[in-house]
Amino acid sequence: QDHNEFYYLGKFLKESVHRFGTSIKDGKISTFYHGIGEPLLFRKYNNICINCPLSTSSSYKVAEGIFTNNNNGMVIVFTGYNTKYMSLSWLSDFPNEKEYLFIQNKVNYPLQIINIINARNGIQHRSILEELNEYD
Repeated sequence: QDHNEFYYLGKFLKESVHRFGTSIKDGKISTFYHGIGEPLLFRKYNNICINCPLSTSSSYKVAEGIFTNNNNGMVIVFTGYNTKYMSLSWLSDFPNEKEYLFIQNKVNYPLQIINIINARNGIQHRSILEELNEYD
């Protein structure tokens, strides 16, 4: 019984993004940033399916400043084509965050990591990812 509310919230959130969201190819934004508080290793960089809500920003500075745990983490840079997202700026107390939500994109609507930036030293891994994506 206690989990019913979460089920319906998740279901409506997913339906809202998939029905009323904007696909990257049709939108004004093609690059999205997501800050992570700790360095991570990824098994895959191309054709990524996100199976949970993913909050992103269209601003690198926002992702770097708010979410990287005092610059100990990384900023992941995403793009895609048919993947849908929804603007959440109108819901936020901080509209300058330029927040966009992705949720459970399907196999035929994948995201691609195009850069990983170390928040501490600014080192970018774009060229390495381009090479890895050639072989994926």
